[in-house]
Amino acid sequence: MTWTTEKPTMPGWYWYWTGEQGKDPFMARVFEFGGHLNAVWKDSRSEYVINLPGQWQGPLKPES
Repeated sequence: MTWTTEKPTMPGWYWYWTGEQGKDPFMARVFEFGGHLNAVWKDSRSEYVINLPGQWQGPLKPES
């Protein structure tokens, strides 16, 4: 998988990276909320995907 600035278009789990040097990527759960995609972080904060300027990988597929 490669990093892209294209925002998620479907719900699922994604890696998200702000693009800032020294900052590690982290996982986000993306889900639909009020007709928009919303990302939730592990600390329970959430933001609309459209407002996030970083890079994405995903959606991640569960291992079988």
